Amino acid sequence: MKLVLAATAALLLSSAVASATCGDKGGPGYRGTDGQCKSWPNLAAECGGDLSRCVKEHGHPSAPDIARKQQKEDDDAEDEADRLDPMGYHH
Repeated sequence: MKLVLAATAALLLSSAVASATCGDKGGPGYRGTDGQCKSWPNLAAECGGDLSRCVKEHGHPSAPDIARKQQKEDDDAEDEADRLDPMGYHH
């Protein structure tokens, strides 16, 4: 009987670990093509401003707005760099 209980507990524990979804620990809740959960600071860089390069799992309601904001900030920084260096030496 103890062996059955131990086996059942091990099976339940292993399935709980395997079924963990992105966003369960406070992240944005998106998984990238590399199979890894994506972090808040790199959300737009890794998933795109529209999050189309990642799969939503346990997506945080703010994730789409934050990704769009990050993408806009990145685009604005690139535009400013182009303005300051029209020959493209900063790339």
